[in-house]
Amino acid sequence: CRCSYECLPLQCWNAVSDVFCTDENCGSGADCANRVRTSSRIELIDTPKGLGDRTSDWLSSWEVVGEYTGVLTTSEDSIRESHYALMMGTPSADGQIVFVDAAACGGIIRHMNHSC
Repeated sequence: CRCSYECLPLQCWNAVSDVFCTDENCGSGADCANRVRTSSRIELIDTPKGLGDRTSDWLSSWEVVGEYTGVLTTSEDSIRESHYALMMGTPSADGQIVFVDAAACGGIIRHMNHSC
């Protein structure tokens, strides 16, 4: 990217292109908000409304806290039944809407939601 100080998701060329910043493609280092960070403090919790995630770490706006994983699909019919589907911002090569469905397989991030 061409960010000189901190990468912000709406200004960083990598973020706009749906690419995470790394040491190889970004010079902002730890100040980059478009960089994947891992945290051992994210934990899965059971709540009255279902499973969720929490952390005792301070999270800033637009901070990447994990990777949303699952099965890529273009089937909107199967997505209607899933509570863990995430629509991608970039269409497939043939112009279809792409979803990541984390219902059957996915990481801890699939339970994350904002509750502030």
